[in-house]
Amino acid sequence: MDEFQINSLWPVEVIDHSPKEGLYLGYIYKRSEGTEIAILNDKGEILISKNMQGDAPDKYTTSLNCLGFSENGDIWALTATELLLYDQKLVLQKRQPYKSSVKIHLYGSLRPFAHFYKNNDPSSLYFISNPSGVSKNMGKRDFRSTNLIEISNEQESNSYEIAPVAERALYKSLDPSINDVYSPIYTLQGKNNPKLYLTTSLDNEITVLDINTGEVISRVKINHDEFKVLESQSISLDNMPSKGRITLSAFNRNLFKLDGELMALEYVKDISLGVYEKNKAEDPNYHHFKDPNYHKIILLDEHKQLSKDLSIPYGKIAMALPGNRLLIRLINLDEEEDFIQYGIYKITESDNN
Repeated sequence: MDEFQINSLWPVEVIDHSPKEGLYLGYIYKRSEGTEIAILNDKGEILISKNMQGDAPDKYTTSLNCLGFSENGDIWALTATELLLYDQKLVLQKRQPYKSSVKIHLYGSLRPFAHFYKNNDPSSLYFISNPSGVSKNMGKRDFRSTNLIEISNEQESNSYEIAPVAERALYKSLDPSINDVYSPIYTLQGKNNPKLYLTTSLDNEITVLDINTGEVISRVKINHDEFKVLESQSISLDNMPSKGRITLSAFNRNLFKLDGELMALEYVKDISLGVYEKNKAEDPNYHHFKDPNYHKIILLDEHKQLSKDLSIPYGKIAMALPGNRLLIRLINLDEEEDFIQYGIYKITESDNN
């Protein structure tokens, strides 16, 4: 395992990597000051960190939703209304408004910027405008009649949707009460002949799609060890255990694309009321979504599941790296530290057993 340490009193979340330049892209969320875009080297040194929200000509005025490296190492920044491109000094190169069916505002929890080039045309940039893990129907229309993915075009400022909820394997079990917590979980692989790997927060299937056409390539069944609500005839809030406003149910959280056809699904498993209350009594800020002991991964390829639940070593998965590796933010639940530690773990063949 390789490690690097970030000397920061503020949490630094890493969400993208440029292997050619050995750089990481992330963000620092300061509750009272907003979100800073951060670029780090492979030793964990912060090369630049700057809040680009504001009224100046080079800044954005709405919340920042997604970040990602471009092919030449520049920085894509997606807000609720605009797509911006910065260089590595965070000097604005261009900005483009875009259209979408709903305006999504994230605060302090950014997602990777998923983009591709339609039909291998390098001048035709398309991107997914609704971030992974976020419901675009919160408090609004019945999600069951919608599509999971909305795609926008940089130049034409238009959008279209793919992946109907009605085609999910569990569609007939979905109850309207889960409208606010039912969200797409996806990752995009490749820029010129891209595949979209898609599931939802409450789902037992990963769908592999050709994102150029929207056509389904394969459907991969998921067998979670602990995801009780998926066993119900009705997937509803009434069937999801809770403590007040805190859900104790399992949720799919992330999909990570590894080498070849390999991928990893991260999910949070169920927690019993008794265990939750015990942990809450010991730590008033406890939530099992933040507890590494309740985060599991399942390895799959584009045709079948390859493993049962696997434990995540020591922390929270940040992103996938080349070579079947995962970048993991190491979390010490017993001690508050004045630095951020990341470790790089390799998935080996023995993990598939």
